[in-house]
Amino acid sequence: MSLGNYSLNTKYPSIDKYNIFLLLFLKYCQGEFLGSIFGVNESSQAKIQGSEISTPAIKVPIRIEDVEVLMEVDTGTAASVMSYADYERNFKYLALRPVNRSFHAFTGTPLDVAGQVLVDVAYNGQQMTLPLLIVQAKWHTPPLFGRVWMMKIPLDWHNLFLPSHGQLAVGQENDERIEHLKERYAEILKVELGTVKGVTATLHLKENAKPVFQRACPVPYTIRPTVEKELKRMEEEGIIEPVEVSEWATPTVSVPKTDGSVQVCGDYKGTVNPTIQREQFPIPTLDEIRGKVSTWKEFTKINLRSAYQQLVLDKASQQLCTINTHKEISHATWVDPVLSKVLGLVRHGWPQHTDDLRLKPFFNRRFKLSIEQDCLLWGVQVIIPTWYQNDMLEELHTGHPGIVRMKELARSYIWWPNIDLEIEQTTPPFNKNHYPL
Repeated sequence: MSLGNYSLNTKYPSIDKYNIFLLLFLKYCQGEFLGSIFGVNESSQAKIQGSEISTPAIKVPIRIEDVEVLMEVDTGTAASVMSYADYERNFKYLALRPVNRSFHAFTGTPLDVAGQVLVDVAYNGQQMTLPLLIVQAKWHTPPLFGRVWMMKIPLDWHNLFLPSHGQLAVGQENDERIEHLKERYAEILKVELGTVKGVTATLHLKENAKPVFQRACPVPYTIRPTVEKELKRMEEEGIIEPVEVSEWATPTVSVPKTDGSVQVCGDYKGTVNPTIQREQFPIPTLDEIRGKVSTWKEFTKINLRSAYQQLVLDKASQQLCTINTHKEISHATWVDPVLSKVLGLVRHGWPQHTDDLRLKPFFNRRFKLSIEQDCLLWGVQVIIPTWYQNDMLEELHTGHPGIVRMKELARSYIWWPNIDLEIEQTTPPFNKNHYPL
């Protein structure tokens, strides 16, 4: 039995009525009447009686040169097509052969044909060597299973239209593409933070720049555990390291992120920024920006989660970028031999009396002592550990305000036993001979 130029049950032993109609249709497609009306992609929609229905692409797994490729069934294209990017990734060892004829997309746009290759194709137990057209494409284009291949390799039309088959095929293609990208860019997709290679940044200060030391900003209680976790992570990854002494100190600002984490930033506008030598660059106008981006077609928004942490600073510049966190005073409180005991007594209760002279000043104020962010407070005054008391005295003495003013400032913010006496000893007595009449 014969039908047109096709012999049934000889060349296609497994052919049935579905393939009969397909062959008739393909024979009809060889004329110029149909052209390429089937140029419909995955996102296309057709309207039937006022309602919209989606037309998802039909994809079939084809083994090409022992590589399984998910191809989109396209009856609107004569040749089977693959992008040059896919060819370069999987079959670049196959020599490209020139193509003498031109090809056009369904819109009439000429295709940039790189050539064609002969490939071994296998599907459902069928094997054949067929031509594969390689075209250049600006965007990702799925491989197309064209009419020439359909005429040579009958497809399993019974199962091809099952929803599970299409969903599995699309999911498989996406998984393979993602895995390929992860393998190709494994170096930049690492979870840990990398650094810019071969570059060390240096901050140049203005002449006569003086160090600025600012106290730490308070951290809201609700995000304090998250901030401490982030600081620990930054220390483990080598982004920051603890220091005992620094002339520079910048407070931190904790910015909550949408994923529940926080970004710890240094607020350098009042410390390092005013003292740095800056290179001035002209700011482009709005018209210049519009003219530059008017021809752009694709945009992306990059979340600089780690900002400039990929840049390695030299040793001198690292000192300038020292941050002052809420953990400094709390750590010094924990290691202070007296305040560490006071912390425990405030948490677990005071005895009826104490004979320890070092604890007497705190015992007398025990009903007004509290703990905030692991720091001791007497009312609203922070109890300063021994390690930082001299620094606080120097800070109070800045500008030589006098004993009375220094005591007023201290009573507003800080306290430790005998602070008034130490202020008096730090401030030299007034001598009218030091000032001109």
